[in-house]
Amino acid sequence: MPGLAIEEEGRLNDPGLREHFVDRVFGHARVRNFFAGRWTAESVIRFRSAEKAAVMAHDVEAARRLGRLVAGRGRLHREQLARSYRELHGAAFAWPATPGRQANVPTHLGGHLKGGLGSCDRQELREAIEDYRLGLVPVAVPLALLSRHLRAAGTEWARSQTYLRPYPKEFGLRGLISKPREERRAARHGRRPAVEAKAPLSP
Repeated sequence: MPGLAIEEEGRLNDPGLREHFVDRVFGHARVRNFFAGRWTAESVIRFRSAEKAAVMAHDVEAARRLGRLVAGRGRLHREQLARSYRELHGAAFAWPATPGRQANVPTHLGGHLKGGLGSCDRQELREAIEDYRLGLVPVAVPLALLSRHLRAAGTEWARSQTYLRPYPKEFGLRGLISKPREERRAARHGRRPAVEAKAPLSP
C-alpha cells in the first residue's frame, strides 16, 4: 500500500525514527479515513488545506503538488483524484520532518495571527523556534508558545492545521530532542548544517 509506514522494531528506540513512524501512521490514517468516507470536491479542498502545514514539514514540493492536484480536481475522476492524493501524501510523509523544515512551519503559522504579535512575544517565539532548529529544545517548546497565541488571535486556517495536533499528546513524542543524521555528522566534523530555504505558506 502506498505511503504505509513500515519500520524495524529495534530502530524505533531512536526518538527521531519513532516520531517519524508515528507521524506517518497517523498521516496515512487521516487520508485513508477521509477517502473512505462520503467526500466531495469541496471537502477535499478543506482537507488539503488543514493538512498543508503537516505536509510541508515533510516535503515542501509535495505540498505544492497536492495544491495543484486539488486545484485541477475537476479534470479527474474521483478514483483518480483519491489515488493520486494518497500517493502524493504518502510520498511526502516518507521524508522525515527535519528541524529545518519543521522550524519553517511555526514561523509561517505565526504570520497568521490577527494583528500580529507584540515585539516581546514575537522575539520569544523566534528564539524558541531557533533553539529548536539548533537542537537545544524539543519542538514542543515553540509549538506551545505558538498554540497559545493562535488560540488568542489566530486565523481559522492556522488553528485548523493538523500539524498542531497530528497524534495524541499522550505519546509525548514532541517533548524529545532528536537531531537528524546530517546535523550529527556536521557537528562531528565541525561544520554547521545547511539551513533549509524557507518557503511561503499560505492557505
